[in-house]
This record gives sequence, structure tokens and C-alpha cells, in this order.
Amino acid sequence: MTGLHGSKQMEKDQEKSIRDVAIRYLARREYSRYQLSEKLISRGYEAAAVESVLSELEQNSYLCEKRFTDMFVRTRIAQGKGPVRITAELRQHGVPNELIAAYIDLQSEFWVDTARRERKKRFGELQLDDLKERARQLRFLQYRGFTLAQANLSFDIDQD
Repeated sequence: MTGLHGSKQMEKDQEKSIRDVAIRYLARREYSRYQLSEKLISRGYEAAAVESVLSELEQNSYLCEKRFTDMFVRTRIAQGKGPVRITAELRQHGVPNELIAAYIDLQSEFWVDTARRERKKRFGELQLDDLKERARQLRFLQYRGFTLAQANLSFDIDQD
């Protein structure tokens, strides 16, 4: 008689424990669902119980992929990262492609302006006659996550 009742109570206790830990994580910063799930499962919680709690947290707006994505993109832009790198990092965090596409427009002129600003911040004014230096700056911008086209356009008509 206590077996069935006891297992239900254990499930509730585990879900409460998962919820408490998840809310403590979320109180510090935003997480994607995937990230939070991985953190909780790595602590030894059962995947099914974790998914159940995460669904509840989403319904109650404690966990929100859009909020995470918005915060993540704004932070990475402030760090001078480009759209390719931000997109790759969002995918690593399990953010759905549709949501990434809503926040990252590769064709936007914004990215060229950002690349230009980052290039100037790092290297100062452009010397058009030094091809080795230009190549070095292009590599820097590509490493930061800008496309080759965006990096090349950042050299055109320095507007700042």
C-alpha cells in the first residue's frame, strides 16, 4: 500500500527539488531550455522529471527562450561579435533555428556597421595601401563572426 503512494511522493519531492534548483539558476541569469536541462540532468535528476518541470517553468514564464535569445544576442553584440558566431553559439545552446532567424538577419547593414566599429576599435584608422594589414584585419573580423562580405564592406567608406 505504501509502495504506490511512496513513489508518487518521491516523484513530487524530486520535482520540487528540480524546481527549486532551476529557479535558483534562473534567478542568477537567463538560460535556454537546453542549457538548463543539461545542468539539471548532470546533477543526477531524471530527464523525464526535468522536462516536466521545465515545461511548467515555461508556462509560468520563469523560463523563456525568447528572453534568453534577446539577452544573449544583445550581450554578444556588445562584445563585438558578428552574426555567424552568435548564430553558432545560439545553436550550441539549443535555441531553435526559427528563433535565431527572428533575431539575426545576416543581410542587415547593422552588421557591416558593427564590423566597421570593431575594426576601428581594434586597429584604428585604415591604411588602404597595406594589403597584409588588411588581410590581418579581415581574419580578425571573420574570427569575431562576421561574414567575408561584411568584413570587406567594413573597409568601404569609413563613416565614423
